[in-house]
Amino acid sequence: MAKKKVNINKIIYIMAVAAVILLIGYFASSFFILPKCATESCFKAELWKCNKVSFLSSSENSTWMYNIKGFSGDECIIYAKAVSIKSDIATGIALSGKDMTCYIPKNVIGSFMPEEKIEYCHGILKEEIQRLMIEKMHLYIVQNIGKINQSSFGAI
Repeated sequence: MAKKKVNINKIIYIMAVAAVILLIGYFASSFFILPKCATESCFKAELWKCNKVSFLSSSENSTWMYNIKGFSGDECIIYAKAVSIKSDIATGIALSGKDMTCYIPKNVIGSFMPEEKIEYCHGILKEEIQRLMIEKMHLYIVQNIGKINQSSFGAI
């Protein structure tokens, strides 16, 4: 009779351990595995509501990864990563693999991609985008300084 109790206790113990493992797996997947959007329109619809979702945006020139983390207070938190940029070598090297986190206020959320509202973002990707923009503006000014001077003096 003692053997049957031991076997029953072992079975109960194994079932309890299995139940705990399943519960841990369920809760871990709820927190760490985001539902996925297959299209940009799906992502933008979820962004309007700040629903937790992930999206991999691929085009001929770039691949971006987005994870909407949900609301924190009055801000929607979105993680963005430039997986690969193929436009030109300098831009690709500067941006590929870099990431940023965006904190977009509820009243600003719309049908745009996070990098289009960079003023709400923080991280190395934002810094690199801004650096590239400043370099391009500087180059434009240097290349067009004569035209800029003529149009400035012509207005006087």
